[in-house]
Amino acid sequence: MSAKAVAGGSELVYGGKSFAHHSDHELDLRLTRKLIQQQGLSHPPGSVHHPKRSPNQL
Repeated sequence: MSAKAVAGGSELVYGGKSFAHHSDHELDLRLTRKLIQQQGLSHPPGSVHHPKRSPNQL
């Protein structure tokens, strides 16, 4: 795993693929729709990152 600087934070990379990035106090993970639905995850209330992200992408 490695990390590299990106605009506004850092990107986490494993096996050559980006799987997360963070900025300020928020970690944004790339998860599959299936996992998100299984875990009942949702966009954090009050988040200022990706404010226009569709609920269908969660």
